[in-house]
Amino acid sequence: KWKLNYSKKNGGSTASVGQWPSWKWFEVISYIFEQYQSNLPSIIKDMLINNIMSHLDPSEKLFKWDLFFLIPCLNYLSLPGANNTSGIELSQRFEKSDYLEWKDNDLDKKVISVLQTDLRIRKLNVIAPKYSEEYVLDLLVVQKDRKLSQSILEFLFSQDNEVWDHVCSIDNGNRCWNVMLIAFQVDFTQWGRYFEKLNKLRIFEGGELGSSFLIQFQTNTEFIKLVKSSENFLAFLAFMQQQKMM
Repeated sequence: KWKLNYSKKNGGSTASVGQWPSWKWFEVISYIFEQYQSNLPSIIKDMLINNIMSHLDPSEKLFKWDLFFLIPCLNYLSLPGANNTSGIELSQRFEKSDYLEWKDNDLDKKVISVLQTDLRIRKLNVIAPKYSEEYVLDLLVVQKDRKLSQSILEFLFSQDNEVWDHVCSIDNGNRCWNVMLIAFQVDFTQWGRYFEKLNKLRIFEGGELGSSFLIQFQTNTEFIKLVKSSENFLAFLAFMQQQKMM
C-alpha cells in the first residue's frame, strides 16, 4: 500500500526498488516516517532493510553524497526490534568513499531537508544513531560552495547545543572552522555573530575548541592570504580582540 501511495504522490514513478538512487531512498523513508512515525510495521521495516542492505552492498559504487542521504534512512530503520540497521558501520565507508560534486540548484534545500528529517527521526528511540550534522561538514569542505555553506550554517545555528556538540566536536573542529571560512571569508561581522552564538551555546567551554580555532586563524594559508591587505588585517585584529574564548 505504501509503495502505491508513494508512487501516486510522486507522479507514478515505476522504477524498481533496486534502481533507486540514495536520494530516492531518502524521499521514500521520509514519506514512510510521516505515515508511521515510531509505529513502523515490522513487515515494512524488514522489507526496507533487505532492500537498503542491497543498496549498501560493497559492490555498489556509492559516493559520499549518497551515504549522507541515507543517514536518516538508517536511523529510522534502527528503531528497536530483532531486525534493525544499528550495526551498520557508516563512518569507515564514508571515509573511504570518493567525493563526486553534486550539482543542483536546490542542493541547500535538499541538505537542510535531510538534516531536519534526521533530527526528527532521532527523537524516536533510535539505537546507535548516526549524526548527519557531523557528516555534512566533510561535504561542505570539499564542495566549496559559499552560498551552500552559508545556508547550512544558518540552519545549524538555529539548533540547540546538542547538535553543535556533534558539529564542533574536537575531532570535527578543523572541518567546522574551514566551513566557516568558506562561508564568511573576511566578513568578520559574520564571524563575530556566529562566535557569539557558539559562546551562548557554551561550545567553547573547556578551551580545546577555541585553541583549535585560534591555530587555524594563525596557520591556515588560505585565510592568511585573505587578510594580507591592511584593511582586512586591521578588521581581523579588531575581531580577535573581541573573542574571549581564544
